[in-house]
Amino acid sequence: MHSIRHFYYQNKKKIWIIIIVVVVIIGIMNLLNHLLKQRNSSNNKQINDNIIENINGKENTNAIVSDNKSLVDGTSISSNSLKTAKEIINNFISYCNNGEVEQAYELLTEECKEELYPTLEVFKKNYWQGFFTRNKVALIENWTSSTYKVTIIEDMLATGNAADTDTYIEYMTLLEKNKTYKLNINNYIGRTEINKTSEKNDLEIKVVSKDTYMDYEVYNLQINNKSEKNVILDTLQDSDTIYLQDTKEIKYKAHNHKLQANDLTINKGTKKNIEVTFSNGYTTSRKIEYLVFSKLISDYKNNLDINNQETYTFYIDI
Repeated sequence: MHSIRHFYYQNKKKIWIIIIVVVVIIGIMNLLNHLLKQRNSSNNKQINDNIIENINGKENTNAIVSDNKSLVDGTSISSNSLKTAKEIINNFISYCNNGEVEQAYELLTEECKEELYPTLEVFKKNYWQGFFTRNKVALIENWTSSTYKVTIIEDMLATGNAADTDTYIEYMTLLEKNKTYKLNINNYIGRTEINKTSEKNDLEIKVVSKDTYMDYEVYNLQINNKSEKNVILDTLQDSDTIYLQDTKEIKYKAHNHKLQANDLTINKGTKKNIEVTFSNGYTTSRKIEYLVFSKLISDYKNNLDINNQETYTFYIDI
């Protein structure tokens, strides 16, 4: 300890000079890194601004692109994809503004029509009449992949109304089918074909597909009771007995309030289609492994106390 102290006092001036030089060098390096990051950020912003300006152009339009970066993970979408999205959404808004409801309806995917608007009259009543009493413009932001956050507001230039403007936010998804672009609207993301079948005790359950929305998803099931006994898939006495299970064994319970005992009862030798709804944030990355009915009664007798009837668990691999 004495030798270290002696060395310090003998070389105190040199030691402090070295310390000061090191601190100054570190400070200069940090400053240069900060300036470089600012420059890159400014350059990237200028590039993104140029992309958006080129896409929006100078023409009169009902749809304006405000950002090409995903609002979920910050990744940038290509200018071609953004240009196509703007064109299709602009056409949709323009048709609605001009009262060309049939043309707007034809821009929807078949799945969107089937799920939300099975007929032109339903689309006209439940969508067009509610939102397009006055001319609208759309502000487009990339949400993730081919889904866009679309803010629909009143076109003040067209209506001259600067007060009491309504704002409506929805999510639209652009899909290409047979080299033609179509839209899913009103927070409907799209349909995924699954076609996975499981069988136990002469009961066959097939997960046909799922329809995904921004906040939930609906699984479409086909049930085939090949047995000589009536079956009930769940007693609906508990809220967590129908659930999805992911690869991490995390469970996501169904919206049981949308189901009734009659929906879940399959008489012997009969088939039935049912829908089961689960919560889901569209941006989550969960990987579902099973759809589970954990209180299934394979010999259901509706004249007996349901609590005294034997249950078992049915796993459907998806």
